[in-house]
Amino acid sequence: MGLALISVERLSHWLKNSSVLFFAYVLAIFYGNIYAKLTLPLAMFILPLLAYSLRVKSLRWQALLPSIACFPVVIQALTGNMVVKADISVYFCFFYSMVVVLVVSKIRPDDSLVRLGVLFGSLLIGVFMVANASLNYRPGMSFYELKNLISTPLGSSNYLAVFVLYGLVLALYAKEWLCSVALIFAFMATFSRTGYVMLALAGLIYLLDSRTTIIARWPKISCGALAIAVAAVVSFLLVTKTVLPESLAIRVSLWHAALYHIAEYPLFGTPRSEYFYIFNGLAWDPHNSILNLLLLLGSVGTVIYLAYLYLMLSLFAKLGRDSVFWRSVYIASIVTLVWSMFEVVLLTPAYDIVMATMYGLAIASKLNRVEASVSLPSWITEGRISAEEKKDYELISRVKAQGQRAPVSVE
Repeated sequence: MGLALISVERLSHWLKNSSVLFFAYVLAIFYGNIYAKLTLPLAMFILPLLAYSLRVKSLRWQALLPSIACFPVVIQALTGNMVVKADISVYFCFFYSMVVVLVVSKIRPDDSLVRLGVLFGSLLIGVFMVANASLNYRPGMSFYELKNLISTPLGSSNYLAVFVLYGLVLALYAKEWLCSVALIFAFMATFSRTGYVMLALAGLIYLLDSRTTIIARWPKISCGALAIAVAAVVSFLLVTKTVLPESLAIRVSLWHAALYHIAEYPLFGTPRSEYFYIFNGLAWDPHNSILNLLLLLGSVGTVIYLAYLYLMLSLFAKLGRDSVFWRSVYIASIVTLVWSMFEVVLLTPAYDIVMATMYGLAIASKLNRVEASVSLPSWITEGRISAEEKKDYELISRVKAQGQRAPVSVE
């Protein structure tokens, strides 16, 4: 009986310890899905416990953007394109993003704890990959047979490479060289050919950022230049008559099919079940995030969701001016979003949860900096004024620190 009471007390302590729960939550993201009657990311089972420990009661307006982006789905239903059961899982990502930003923006973890969780999770993927491949390997297997061995509950080869690369970028900026080498080996073992290109891009950006001040001084301009370059590559592939490698040719054919269907529903998009036949079961999206957004949500929903991503990246860039950790998050996010122009990355549960988690933490970090910048004079801290006057002074100081005008109350 005594041991049972001790166990209950320990469990209660853990449930109230947001740092422990947050670390478990991050590891759960990298672990992947739980397969039951309903397939859900393991992290979403831990998130309610984290919300309980944080006593989440208020709402961040940034959390609403992913759900607002889904407004065109209502228009689709009103115009006769009803969402069917097979479509619902596609919209889970928007819900996950909303809830994650809402909860995680209330936490106050140290950057080192977040980095540790991501690095440990990335290494966990590598361990699971090696274990699964070792158990199922047979001599004489073809390239694609070997590639199919690279899987974990999170996903398969190409998808896993995205998360390993995200962790690798954070490890490089933290100068965790041993971890970086281990993640490079894990990344190479994914056999992701598109991933190898993205690894080269990440390495090039890291070298540029570590040897020059271009990205640090002009993060938005650098990001814009990269976006223009990626748009130019995609446009070239769409119009070129050159014979392309098979995997790239399949992607381009999916892009052409997507553009044809986007032209039919340009404003509000259409449910996935309406266009899935175009791809002949090859993939559940056109391997291009912008085209996928336009298909699902039309131009209206796409603009709203891109605004959400813009606010996210802008905050990463702002925090990254005086934080190596946040600069690494910014670079990792940029590279993986570029990857999403050629692969199924954005609008997948685990990736969207990672991005929303980092955004929530960035919001919390920004608020922490504002609060830290508010210093109270000695005549307040020594208790020479009433508690009500002290609250008023704190409010005015906090608002001034944010660069806003203090609210005026009229008695």
